[in-house]
Amino acid sequence: MSDEWLKRFSAWRPGLELAALLLGVLVVLLGVTPTAPPPASYVPGVNLIDRPLSLAEAETIDWPDERQSVYTVPAPATIGWLRWSDVALAELDGPLAVRTAGPFSARIYWNGTLIGEKGQPAETADAEIPGQIDAVFSIPPDLIRSSGNTLLMQFSSHRAGYEPMTLVHSLSIIPYRADDRRPLRAYFPLILTGGALLALAFAIAWAGHGRRDGRAFHLSLALTALFLAGAAEASRAFVNYSYDWHQPRQAIMLVFLLIFAATQMRFIVLRWPAAQRRALFAQIATGALAIMMILWSPGYDAKSTLAISIGCLAMGGWIIWHAPGHTRWMALFFCVLLTYALRWPGDFLDRAVYVLVLVFWGFLALRLPDLLVPRPQAAARQVKLLTTGRMILVDRTDILFLKAAGNYTEVHLANGGQHLDNRNLSALFELLQEAFHRQHRSYAINLSQVHEIRSAVGSKYTAVLQNGVELPVSRKEVQPLKARLAAPTPEAGTTLRP
Repeated sequence: MSDEWLKRFSAWRPGLELAALLLGVLVVLLGVTPTAPPPASYVPGVNLIDRPLSLAEAETIDWPDERQSVYTVPAPATIGWLRWSDVALAELDGPLAVRTAGPFSARIYWNGTLIGEKGQPAETADAEIPGQIDAVFSIPPDLIRSSGNTLLMQFSSHRAGYEPMTLVHSLSIIPYRADDRRPLRAYFPLILTGGALLALAFAIAWAGHGRRDGRAFHLSLALTALFLAGAAEASRAFVNYSYDWHQPRQAIMLVFLLIFAATQMRFIVLRWPAAQRRALFAQIATGALAIMMILWSPGYDAKSTLAISIGCLAMGGWIIWHAPGHTRWMALFFCVLLTYALRWPGDFLDRAVYVLVLVFWGFLALRLPDLLVPRPQAAARQVKLLTTGRMILVDRTDILFLKAAGNYTEVHLANGGQHLDNRNLSALFELLQEAFHRQHRSYAINLSQVHEIRSAVGSKYTAVLQNGVELPVSRKEVQPLKARLAAPTPEAGTTLRP
């Protein structure tokens, strides 16, 4: 009884280790900010007027009493005004500056005096000149009062190209600095994580190449795409682009995140396979739902978060349904990823998705490399043919060739017999490809049964089998087929790819 319990615990031990590791990472992500920001005075609330006004009117008009978070300020219909009154400066020393960021153009007034322009706001798109995505404006010391300081911002956003969920990314008073760009230290954790992701992608690709397992390249591509999404995110610290380039940058990130989700799911479907129709349906349904969410969601952060969330739901469900019982703990990772994405979407896209993905796949690569990229196994001498209502065992050497028959495959035997397998030609050929060659889109031939290759007029080729049967050979497959015929043919019992 004790031995039975120990065996069961041993099978689930990696899952417990992963749960503890994810818990520790979540504590760090939720309890520690990535970098300590410099001292700053942040907006407690702003007043908003969504109509054209002159500066004199903005200073004398009766502003609405209602205040709102700067992060909920919408894009004005034409040109609008934002007021931050009673700006607190008590905790700040030295030269001060206004820092603001987002896809809009603006004029910044400090106590009624213009201190800087972020592009040129205007009532129409033709008249507006897009400002930089990030901007810092020095506040002249003689304009600073002991109390009652007021910041007015006239702004417009006609060139964003989309409806941002958050128009004003930041508005604060900071110690002055000459560089407008977002500080590189804000992306330092992402840069470190990105380098580790790229190294892990290379390691998995190398393991797949060494073990002749093409499935690993899908996971390697997924990690590379996630690295590129992170690189696009961190590019803001290197290039202070005009805000009309913010949408293309976010679109690039969305594309790479979609590639990441799609190729990661493709790897999981191939690594823990099921019936081809079910796998195809799962991938198409997941992709279609993700596209629907992308078209429905207004902002790019929401598009990316929902698309990845749908992928996590599909991948976790696939593992629970199709992975062996002792490996279903892997679904825990996708549950964590899904929960984090829906609960803290901004932080998820800024850093969490990179950290969590690195931790999970890195854990598998280091702790369970054979689960991620299985070692090659000896090829079984017999292959299982799946026909309607039964399974037939056939010796591989007795198969002459395979012929596509729609969603099925005709299996032709050396004794003249024939079976109809429920799988298509690609799926069945995958099991036999070490000793077979797909010389035509509709045929795969047993290399040991080939007698000769013949050419005919019009660059047409045929393969003649030992029993005289002739099969077509496509032109592009003639040389690869000849090369494989010249090489030794693997026998059952040799080390082959699973």
